[in-house]
Amino acid sequence: MPGTSHTLTPRWRRWTPLLTGICLVGLTLIGWQALERHRQNELSNAASVAGGWMAVAVTRDLQARIATLEKLAERWPAGYTPDKNRPGIDSLIALPGFQTLGWVDESHTVLQLNPVTSDGATPPRALATPSAIIEAAMSAIGEQQHLTVSEPFLLDNGKPALAFFARVEQGAGLLMAELELADWLDSLLLGDTRGLTYSRVLLQDQQVYEHTSDDEDTVYGPPVTNLFSTYALSWSIQVRSSNWPLARMNSIFSTAFLVLSLLLSGITAWFVRVKLKSAEQAGELFLNTQQLKSLWKSLPGMVFRKILRDKGNQSHMGEGCLTLSGYEKAEFERGSILWEDIINPNDRALRQEQIAMANASSPNYFAEYRISCKDKRLKWVLERGRMTFDKLGNKTIIDGLVIDATPRKQTETALIEAEGYAQAIVDTAAEAVITIDELGVIESFNRAAETMFGYCQQAAIGMEVTQLMPEHYRRDHQGHVDQHVAEAGTVKHISGRELTGKRKDGTIFPIQLSISAFQGQQGRRFVGLLRDLSVQRAAEQEARVHRGRLAHIDRVNILGEMATGIAHEINQPLSAISMYAQSCLRYLDAGNPKPDRLHEALEKLSQQAHRAGAVIEHMQQFARQRDSDREQFDCNNLIRQVVTLADSEAVMRNIDMVLDLDAHPCCALGDVVQIEQVILNLLRNGMESMESVNCQHGRQISLSTRCDGDTLTVAVSDSGTGVSAESADILFQPFKSTKKMGMGVGLTICQSIVQAHGGELGFSNNKDHGATFQFTLPNFSTEKT
Repeated sequence: MPGTSHTLTPRWRRWTPLLTGICLVGLTLIGWQALERHRQNELSNAASVAGGWMAVAVTRDLQARIATLEKLAERWPAGYTPDKNRPGIDSLIALPGFQTLGWVDESHTVLQLNPVTSDGATPPRALATPSAIIEAAMSAIGEQQHLTVSEPFLLDNGKPALAFFARVEQGAGLLMAELELADWLDSLLLGDTRGLTYSRVLLQDQQVYEHTSDDEDTVYGPPVTNLFSTYALSWSIQVRSSNWPLARMNSIFSTAFLVLSLLLSGITAWFVRVKLKSAEQAGELFLNTQQLKSLWKSLPGMVFRKILRDKGNQSHMGEGCLTLSGYEKAEFERGSILWEDIINPNDRALRQEQIAMANASSPNYFAEYRISCKDKRLKWVLERGRMTFDKLGNKTIIDGLVIDATPRKQTETALIEAEGYAQAIVDTAAEAVITIDELGVIESFNRAAETMFGYCQQAAIGMEVTQLMPEHYRRDHQGHVDQHVAEAGTVKHISGRELTGKRKDGTIFPIQLSISAFQGQQGRRFVGLLRDLSVQRAAEQEARVHRGRLAHIDRVNILGEMATGIAHEINQPLSAISMYAQSCLRYLDAGNPKPDRLHEALEKLSQQAHRAGAVIEHMQQFARQRDSDREQFDCNNLIRQVVTLADSEAVMRNIDMVLDLDAHPCCALGDVVQIEQVILNLLRNGMESMESVNCQHGRQISLSTRCDGDTLTVAVSDSGTGVSAESADILFQPFKSTKKMGMGVGLTICQSIVQAHGGELGFSNNKDHGATFQFTLPNFSTEKT
């Protein structure tokens, strides 16, 4: 039987009983149909025999009636005397179906010959036969034809009838007889077959007779039709046999055969299903047994079954016992050595305790212990078992699996050592090392972090990392963490970011932060390396003070040289003042001065005077040993102010100033007047360069700003001569000018101002004509692009 389960697929095993039942039902139906056809054939044969007999009976009886009528007509006297013809009339009328006998004379008068009155007189009257039929019969009977039969017609009672006509031999006229077909056929056809057949008679395609069984349960066989003709009339007799003994017996037998066969088919299908199910279960049991044996062999350790009644003897051990312990399977099964004997004595009690804790509600147990192998090696093993209990709750069988846990134990030991080594490195690191989770909760805090922030490790772990930063940084912290979590796998390291930390005592100090992200078992983790920049910033401040002193000495040394540049710096404001003053005089000398124009000229004159005073003031500041006043300002607004100041000079030179400013505010921190002086000097140099070539390359000079991260750029682009290679080498050297009347101090001063603000001044030649001078400053905008 194990092989049988593999001969049929599961799909065929499901369908085979059904197909078997269907086949048996099909064979049953075929046999039942054969019996039914035999029964129908018997009924058809019986109907055919009955129909033939009926046709013969109708023909013979009709011939006999007509023959009787002919004999009466031959003996009919010349004069009508009822008494003389009464015997013949009575014999004819006595035949079933004849209703009326009459005589038709030459005047077509119809005399009824029956019934006879009490005085023997027979009064003449018209018969039920239509006159048209009588006329047709008178016309049809002659010397050559002595007899005719009419078409069927209806009597006064609505029943069909026939009329027979015979010529009187010894006198004029015709003898006629009316035959009611229903009564005639009912007495003629049924006889001993009444109740056994269904009959239906058609005469000249008109139904004249029908007989059915009075039993509502009668079942008829197939109809059989007999066609014949007599006396120029077409007859059709349709007969269906019913309930005759042989047919009834065949019907009962076929029905019993059908029921028994269907029942037998169902039983057979059920039996096949049971057998296939048994074979399938046997096959599955065999397969499961083989799979279980294969599973035992493929398991990484040793399976076992221990029967507790055998006082420690293990009834079955897996093949893995040799690999696991070095002992053969047979040694354990015959009891020459017990598994408990090779367990380390220090671990036996722990294993027994775990086994004893197993109960009916929690039958599984788990134990980890050491064993001594046959080659004296010591191994760690992991035993998982399940206890089986009897009806009384007593432990009877232990089924379990023992696997080698030595590699895992070695890995755990190595992992513990590596973790301790890593923790020692972190604790001895000079920088603070802090680990947080996705929610910003501190998970580790090394000794350097304790020193830096003032919290002990126990207090810091579990605390939110935002407690280590000032208030204004806290609201942005979670957003940065969420961004790093969302960009998992793309952003792994951020280094060298300078921030501000907060100690436990509230002290604010600068730090440098580097962050690395890694994926832990419970989500993303972030490791931060923090360096205290307080000492470094103090050293930088001291260096800046020292550089300031050196710069003061340099400024004093070149102050005499730069004094010559004062005229250069204030010459333009003074020229503008002179021009606006002359304009005012002209407005006043005019016959009708315009106050608006005069007011505008005086306003611009005042601006240029303030500008000249600011230049002189800052030259004085440059000579003094102190830092200039620094404030935050928007370079876009500053450029608009410069354009206003240089408007008169641009008008005189017929040059258009075009602004291309960044859409965002470009904020810087520094001396507004000094930066304004730099922009104005670069703007003036560009206009002078364009004027030197008569603005043949265009009359537009552009001023632009751009913010890019932590840096903002201010550029002045002209369409003048550009910067040659020879001029580029001496461009920023003091007292070396590329202009005919230049002193060579303008760009030098601009470069020193820009560098003092933490930026750089540079230039580049344009692709077509002219040059672009730009300088950078640190970006102090709150919204950095």
